[in-house]
Amino acid sequence: MRGRFDPRRRRAEEPPAEQAVETAASGADSAELTEIVAALHFDLAEWLGTDAPPKVFDRISGALDERFTSVVTTGQAVDRETFLAGIWSARNALAGLQIEVSEAQELARSGQLILVRFVAENRLGTVRMQQRTVTAALITDGRTHLWRTVHETALPEPPRAAPAETAAPAAPGTATVIDQEMAVATAPEAATVPETVAASDVAVALDATIAAAALGDSAVQAVSTTAADESGPSEDETGMSSVPVGSDQESVPGADEVEGGAVVGEPGVWEKSADLG
Repeated sequence: MRGRFDPRRRRAEEPPAEQAVETAASGADSAELTEIVAALHFDLAEWLGTDAPPKVFDRISGALDERFTSVVTTGQAVDRETFLAGIWSARNALAGLQIEVSEAQELARSGQLILVRFVAENRLGTVRMQQRTVTAALITDGRTHLWRTVHETALPEPPRAAPAETAAPAAPGTATVIDQEMAVATAPEAATVPETVAASDVAVALDATIAAAALGDSAVQAVSTTAADESGPSEDETGMSSVPVGSDQESVPGADEVEGGAVVGEPGVWEKSADLG
């Protein structure tokens, strides 16, 4: 009937209005949740990385619900009391620690329970470590937010490119170790002769020096003279044998000298004529 009130129409029109209000509130709460997440981790970094006053610890404990639980990246679950005890003993344990939070977003909301997720990463100077995804449940009464549970999952580290191995250039005018070894391996054996001769010369000079110190100059001279006598005569470039000065030996013709047209040691022409007469 016309003009009669139909309650079903009103009920059908109310949900869109409520949904619009809830969407606007969700946008405002998203920015607020980002600040809440950043504030807690700022206090944690200050307590763990500096000589912070006790009031910082009080802010951390005051942000946790009485039934707070946490699951860290190693899979270990701790309650509120255990978590706070570990935080208390780790004061200034990581000097200079900073905790960066990013990608905070609200996943779900139901009554006083809000489910959020974000990425956290520790930093010490220029070193970044322990990047992790955190899923947390917060309880709110409209004015304050308390952390009910936290679950951390470690993110895999990005692969690091291996540095290219480059050989250092050899210094100008020098050969590498490999080149030196190849040169020694391919060099003829005659190349080592000068080293052997030089070594013997050094040995002879050393022996002479020792003998001079032990026997005196006269004894060394006698030894040198005896060594010269034992060496025997030597031939010079003219074919004549020569002996050391002062020896008893006389000069004799060489084997290649001729006398009267005959080789030394054979009878001469006049000797043959005498035999015939």
